[in-house]
Amino acid sequence: MIPTLQYLANLGILISEAPPNNPSPLVLVNLLQINLQKLADSKGSAIVYTDGSTAVRTKNPNSGCSIHITDEKHTHVWSV
Repeated sequence: MIPTLQYLANLGILISEAPPNNPSPLVLVNLLQINLQKLADSKGSAIVYTDGSTAVRTKNPNSGCSIHITDEKHTHVWSV
């Protein structure tokens, strides 16, 4: 992870925390933790898919991401 952060720093990209009044990241982390814990409690395995996107060469950069979790049988467990 450190080489990735160094690379981003060399590009001049600043990484910061969400504002304290924005609970969204904490809510997402909590939901993710709950669903992964359910799989762990049932002795199941998780397959986690992630994706993110940002338009190339745009004057108005916007980024999105998604997380999709399935069990070992590829049955949907949770997604956002």
